[in-house]
Amino acid sequence: MKDARFRSLKLSIATILWGKITDPEDFRNVLLDIRKIGFNGVGFETRFLPSKFLRNPAELPGVIDECGLENAGCYSSMKKTDVAWGKKSKMPLFWLVIRREKTVKLAIRTLSKFAKSCREAAIIPALHNHLGTCFETEEEIDQALESVDGLKICYDTAHAEAVGIDQRQFIRKYRDKIALVHLKDLRKKVPKSKISFTKDFVNVGDGIVDFQNVMSALVDYKYDGPMMLELDAAIGKKPGELAREGYARVMNLLS
Repeated sequence: MKDARFRSLKLSIATILWGKITDPEDFRNVLLDIRKIGFNGVGFETRFLPSKFLRNPAELPGVIDECGLENAGCYSSMKKTDVAWGKKSKMPLFWLVIRREKTVKLAIRTLSKFAKSCREAAIIPALHNHLGTCFETEEEIDQALESVDGLKICYDTAHAEAVGIDQRQFIRKYRDKIALVHLKDLRKKVPKSKISFTKDFVNVGDGIVDFQNVMSALVDYKYDGPMMLELDAAIGKKPGELAREGYARVMNLLS
């Protein structure tokens, strides 16, 4: 049972763990399994969705509802077509990863335009503190928040650990800006340029992130948004096995 302090926190999982799913019925079965494990919600990457939902995004909300899950949002690389698709599929949030811009100034310009389109479509724009982008550190994130109206944060525990961020301090500082938390671990401390997302980003409890500290800080600073287990690859285990393992570990942290 959850500690009373944690009861408002909802746990989702990103379907990236299952990779590309081509058949809509297989996709539905994955969502049913996710709900059966105990997750409250689900997050997506469009490139892994069946093409049916890319062509007909308005059909996606019904499948999510039918499987008893909440839509916790979707990854966006900020393509021009993303907002129209997100509006039709009733995406509540995009976590934004800006890969193509080489400077903070250019990235903020791109981010500002896309975030405005998101807000007009009632989609929350949440900047991901993502390795390999212009927004890895607190200083860079500060620049974005100061420059972009309505911008929120998708706080990722593994990416934060990789650049040496003090996780409790990060949560305290941005407590009013965090709209989504990605939960995953960092296998060990290595230079950030050497990190492999599929090998070094691992399940909660398999690395060096102090998740007791993370969970305690989220509660202490009254975070009440979705938490999302996000595992980049299923190496050596089946996706469902990793999902059950991650769910149990997070529930143990919350108990």
